[in-house]
Amino acid sequence: MPHSLPRTSARLFYSAFLACVLTVACYRQASSAVITVDHGPNATQQLSKPYVIMVSLDGFRYDYPKRYHADHLLALAAQGASAPDGMIPAYPSITFPNHYTIVTGLYPEHHGIVANTFYDPARREIYSYHDAATVADGTWYGGTPLWVLAEQQGMRAASFFWVGSEADIQGVRPSYYLKFDNSFPNEQRVEQVLAWLRLPPEHRPHFITLYFSDADSAGHQYGPESPQVADAVHELDGEIGKLMEGIKESKLPVDLIVVADHGMAKIEGPPIHLDDYGLQTSFFEQIQGAMLYPRSEDDAQKAYLTLRDKSDKFLVYRRAQVPADLHFDSNPREGDPVIVPTGPYFISFGAGKNPQKPENPPVGAHGYDPARTPEMKAIFFAAGADIRPGITLAPFENVNIYPLVARILGLDITTLKTGPVDGKIDALQGILQTTQLAQTQVLATFDLSSDFSFRENPNRASPNHVWQYGYSETNSLAPDQFRIDTQSDRTDMKCDPTGSIGFWHPAANNGPGPGYYPYVAYNTTKQPQVGCKGWAVRPGEVAMEASAIGQYSLVRFTAPAAGTYKVSAQFEGIHYGLSTTDVHVLHNATPLFDADIDGYGGDPAFHKIEGASPTANYSGQVELQANDTVTFAVGYGKNKTNSGDTTGLFAQVQLLAGAPRHNQ
Repeated sequence: MPHSLPRTSARLFYSAFLACVLTVACYRQASSAVITVDHGPNATQQLSKPYVIMVSLDGFRYDYPKRYHADHLLALAAQGASAPDGMIPAYPSITFPNHYTIVTGLYPEHHGIVANTFYDPARREIYSYHDAATVADGTWYGGTPLWVLAEQQGMRAASFFWVGSEADIQGVRPSYYLKFDNSFPNEQRVEQVLAWLRLPPEHRPHFITLYFSDADSAGHQYGPESPQVADAVHELDGEIGKLMEGIKESKLPVDLIVVADHGMAKIEGPPIHLDDYGLQTSFFEQIQGAMLYPRSEDDAQKAYLTLRDKSDKFLVYRRAQVPADLHFDSNPREGDPVIVPTGPYFISFGAGKNPQKPENPPVGAHGYDPARTPEMKAIFFAAGADIRPGITLAPFENVNIYPLVARILGLDITTLKTGPVDGKIDALQGILQTTQLAQTQVLATFDLSSDFSFRENPNRASPNHVWQYGYSETNSLAPDQFRIDTQSDRTDMKCDPTGSIGFWHPAANNGPGPGYYPYVAYNTTKQPQVGCKGWAVRPGEVAMEASAIGQYSLVRFTAPAAGTYKVSAQFEGIHYGLSTTDVHVLHNATPLFDADIDGYGGDPAFHKIEGASPTANYSGQVELQANDTVTFAVGYGKNKTNSGDTTGLFAQVQLLAGAPRHNQ
């Protein structure tokens, strides 16, 4: 007798792509009101920055503006930049993964929201866009959304609906946000966004999101070529026109970006049932749509062999063998095997096995590979003071929007605690005004994470040996007190034989005591790692701890040439005992930045974010002569003990051309 599935999965047999054909509007809340989070006023250096309003028209296919004569969107294209042949969504081309890709610059398998509904084998829990609790639980979300990035750097942000905006991500929500309510009138959404622009400068958000679902809903119910979709396009185009007029009246330097998460295609042929090919429920621990979560490796292989070469309407892969261009081959949340439709086909696990199955499948759907189904491509428009007029772009991936917005807002994405993004500024840099480009041209980048070495100190693998790892001889930060570490090892106090965390120490040692502290450690892997004495370090993160007598743990950069440099540092408490340290950035002997770390601000998967000041960030420009030094320091804090004090550091120094010569 076949094993029975858990009740939650037994009710959800549709394809992930087609279970998600229902718009995000299925998740409803009571009538929304703006929720305010007090992050304080905009930092002084942010007040002069421009504003970005990013609008999503869910399911708005790339050819709708011309097909249905969306005059305001076409006018926006003339005023700025557009992609007339479409913007390429991430796979799968559905609502939650793509909205979150746009605001994180990460492919779904890297930010973790791989579908609207999916199972996490490690958590043994289901994330569902129907479930307000999971939607608002920040531990499901990877990456650093644009509103989190802005708030972390002292810039206020607002969200009138966007995937993830209700969640506490890295301990941060936007200064202004609303709980999702799809019944909220469109015109009032626009009015609220314009009201935010009328706030006093110190409280005015510089990054704002806005969401509409009308085109997606009509496309599912009636199909993309229907009169109802035409009506939805005209309604939304009218709201864009009101927004454009309000921005003009504000006289503020606003860049308006209008996108969609995906397109829409008419479903072809009758439904396809996977169990017609012999696929058995007993193979799986969970089934969420056509995302299959096997009970064992053997069951995954059986399922793969059962479906392989059985239909020209879908392809089946073991997860690790999914084609690289789909970026869907490494996250256990994706299931195994992975079903990839070859066209706009309605695929379900089995006929009659879902009591919630509608009488008829929807007319329109999405979720397909945009390379095979070009109707999945979405709109992209951008116009404003920072955007060149009349620019047309070839199709590009939506993952590249993130670095574009960060560049416009002057936000640093080089030292994200969640690691580098997948998006590249190169794809969209050409739409920026030359004045915007000149201010941010980078001649050389020296990144502590990518340059780190355990073999040489100074680090001869880095250009011109720019990095040194060491400590202060006394409890002074005077440059002449710097001493270089002489001993490296790849074990954590003799209890990490894997060598995943490596250390530089003052001298040879047999554990805590003379020669061990202060240390500079590094995570050599691409996954978070746990130090055996109660701390966790992110990929590429440097971990530092002072000595019990007040000697500082130090990382020093030496300028290879004279010029203007941008210095970025992100410190975070990473010890479960709540780090209490003092952190510093110095140019030679001159302090550039001083702060106290009090709490845990590291990877929330290992410990909750807590404490009065769990993180501290610095970003500034400084004139350096050749051989000048920039020192990043961690001390033992006001309590004058190094117990439980491990502190993480991401640091980067960039040589700039055409940069304004002042600190940010």
